[in-house]
Amino acid sequence: MNVSKARERYIFTAKIELPNDDTSEEVDYIVLREPSVEEMQLFGDDEKKHMEVLKKIFPKCLVDHSFVNEDGTKTRQEDVYAVLKESSSLYTEIIDAWLKSIPFRARLKKDES
Repeated sequence: MNVSKARERYIFTAKIELPNDDTSEEVDYIVLREPSVEEMQLFGDDEKKHMEVLKKIFPKCLVDHSFVNEDGTKTRQEDVYAVLKESSSLYTEIIDAWLKSIPFRARLKKDES
């Protein structure tokens, strides 16, 4: 199998639609990939550490989004992250949706029927 095809197939991503308060039909979104093994190893038992790790890996895990600059070019992941973290409630909802969407234990389970 082609390596790039394997990445598409086996690295899980989650598309999260963001709330839109205006009347436009355009939907803002971000797409986050699952953390790598190295990124997961950064987590520990300390809740404060979890937030620091998420702050560090979030921009790296952000693989797509609908944000653009004033000139129409795509915004850098770090800049999208900077905007999203300004709202603690939205950021918390995004993190919650992202982590709940990752199939940590379901992928390799065999059908038990």
